Amino acid sequence: MRHALVSRGVTLGHTGAELSGLLPNSRAWHFLPTVDFEPVRQALGQFQQDTVALEEVMPTDDTLATMREDERAAFVRHAIEGEPGAERLLTSAGLIDALALELHDDTGAVLETRTLGVTELALEPAAFREVLAALEPGADPALSETPPFFLLVAGF
Repeated sequence: MRHALVSRGVTLGHTGAELSGLLPNSRAWHFLPTVDFEPVRQALGQFQQDTVALEEVMPTDDTLATMREDERAAFVRHAIEGEPGAERLLTSAGLIDALALELHDDTGAVLETRTLGVTELALEPAAFREVLAALEPGADPALSETPPFFLLVAGF
């Protein structure tokens, strides 16, 4: 089944081969962006950089998993308050929230997701072709010839 990543009615791209078993309660795919993805790509990249900059003070996934979902955002905010870069991270997070990202199935129905993210993969074409062929032997080789390559992860 092919899925579409949508922001405020604009299709940003579609899923390709699925990568199973990466994280519990999640699914991941090779992401095939449209031209409308480029501005979103920049915002997601900035958010990832800002998150990495504060990684040492961020609560672990194990810690967050013990909390109710509605308490997590406040807990993270409290953990990073006063840290250099915190304001930048909160601004980036706000920009991502404003995108209102949705994952649609092949009928156009919105899938209820807890989180959505797209990561650029730092892989050479040959390495990516190997991964793609292992996941989906019949995948179109043209999908793995020219970087950048992206991974779409949805938490459920």
